[in-house]
Amino acid sequence: MERVYVETKIHADADGSIDGIAWPFNAGDRIGDWITKGAFSNAALPLPMLFGHDQNDPIGTWDSADEAEDGLRLKGRLLVEEVPRAREVRALVRSGAVRGISIGFLTKKAAPPEGRRPDDLRA
Repeated sequence: MERVYVETKIHADADGSIDGIAWPFNAGDRIGDWITKGAFSNAALPLPMLFGHDQNDPIGTWDSADEAEDGLRLKGRLLVEEVPRAREVRALVRSGAVRGISIGFLTKKAAPPEGRRPDDLRA
């Protein structure tokens, strides 16, 4: 099975400040999802920062979401003073063991890429 990964870069400071590109625009992820600029323009901030998409494992908040030319840039803070798991995640990010941000979203409007049928996107 061929795997394709969206390369993202994140940075965490000693105080828990964290930022990075969550999704580069005009690039699909490993299952063929594409997100276009404008998709997050109405995001209600702050948003909970979860580790591993686990609703039971909040580690901080995303306070800023900027739809820059190169992608969706997030800024937030790991709650390193209050949440032990946040300190662990900060260490993982700073060491390079965790190198990306994954986002969850609800699809409001979807269409297959031009020239493709929905079945073409399934592996």
